[in-house]
Amino acid sequence: MKILLTVVCGLCCTAVAAGNQEGAGVALLELYTSEGCSSCPPADGLLGQIAEEAQPGVFVLAYHVTYWDYLGWKDSFGNAAFDARQRAYADALDDSVYTPQLIVNGKRVLVGSREGAAREALREALAEKARVTVSLSRDGTGTVVYRLEGALPAKAVLHTALTASPTAIDVRRGENRGRRLKHTAVVRRYRHQPARSDGRVEPFGEPTLPSHGSVVVWVTDGPYGPVLGAAAVALKP
Repeated sequence: MKILLTVVCGLCCTAVAAGNQEGAGVALLELYTSEGCSSCPPADGLLGQIAEEAQPGVFVLAYHVTYWDYLGWKDSFGNAAFDARQRAYADALDDSVYTPQLIVNGKRVLVGSREGAAREALREALAEKARVTVSLSRDGTGTVVYRLEGALPAKAVLHTALTASPTAIDVRRGENRGRRLKHTAVVRRYRHQPARSDGRVEPFGEPTLPSHGSVVVWVTDGPYGPVLGAAAVALKP
């Protein structure tokens, strides 16, 4: 199965991509966080540590929500669509909505600042063989091509996220007033669609892509189901 992802802008993707290897496990860590929440910086820091370790098969995403904006600081990367995604996740997993909330492989939910629990969930995810192998490459036009190998469920869903890793944000109001917050893998654009044998994910519509980010592609069993496989390609100027 082959699907094309076109990224059109002044920046291009590197030819080197990271994906889950056949027979290996994958761990997708989705953190729901907010610059307006005083409990979130430790979780942001932990996500950054895990990303810096660059362990094969591990992919991190930070969704910034908006429902704490009323406390006095509007999140620099907040998106109401991520609020809705988190609520839908909570309904699917019969859980509640809070920050910092970490969801591992679409099935395990925990407080994002609890390092021991997060690393345990990461190890357990990697120990389980991925059902779908996701491979990425880039051609000369800036199109990211990926191949899905393995048995796809009837309700398989393809997810794509454009991420950025800004160095820091100085918060001037709210619960984190006076703090410089560091962020990793901030989701700037996200979409999902049914995983088909052939298809195309349209450009994100960004005038420029982040110079220190990536495009992450993953497959799940249902829109909020378990992660079956994942891959990412880094972006550089």
